[in-house]
Amino acid sequence: MRLTLVSLALACVAASQAVVITQWNFNSNPPDTSTSTGTLLPSIGAGTAAGIGGVTASYTAGTGSSDPAASDNTAMHLANFPAQGVGSGTAGAQFNVSTVGFANVIISFDRRHSASASRWVELQYSTNGTTFTGFQDYEIPGTNVAMVNNATADLSAVAGVANNPNFAFRIVAVFGTVGAVGGTTYATVGNTTSGAGGSNYATSGTIRYDMVTVNGQAVPEPATMAVLAIGAVAAMRRRKK
Repeated sequence: MRLTLVSLALACVAASQAVVITQWNFNSNPPDTSTSTGTLLPSIGAGTAAGIGGVTASYTAGTGSSDPAASDNTAMHLANFPAQGVGSGTAGAQFNVSTVGFANVIISFDRRHSASASRWVELQYSTNGTTFTGFQDYEIPGTNVAMVNNATADLSAVAGVANNPNFAFRIVAVFGTVGAVGGTTYATVGNTTSGAGGSNYATSGTIRYDMVTVNGQAVPEPATMAVLAIGAVAAMRRRKK
């Protein structure tokens, strides 16, 4: 019986389609045709978003992002990052999302760096909402400062992320060697390539985010599993007869 329940649970999770748990498009609701106004409330689902590490958060155009909005495509605009070599991995945006009832969590987002912003950002996750662990780094290739869409972080194998009311993640600027994940080699402090556009890094650099999305697969509730188990047992008995 226990084996049947476990097998059914795994089969149901594997068969279920990924759905959007929470998404931020930062567009005004209702639309107001202005990209200088917006909201930090999710466009789908529930959660919170905020700038962290001393940055200022406002709104700007999400031009080039994966947002299908035609006239009100807004992005989260972050400014006033720390001086180079200070606070690596601490300044950026934080998102809190409950994953209760979901497994196989995957995060995706669009981003655009100004020429003097850091070329690198790091996605960090938390299972208690306060302590964060570096998971994956993202670099703006070459001197490209256009919107880069659909960066992903697959957290499906990370313990504690699924079915967690306290799950949170943040996307923060990194430089130097502090906060490196997976052996990434960052430009040394003062290197002219540390800016996203090939220019010097400066605190006047900005980063914008759009279409921040948390996907997952729904996990059947215990009551549903019990009904499935009863049906499975009944079917097995009929076969034996």
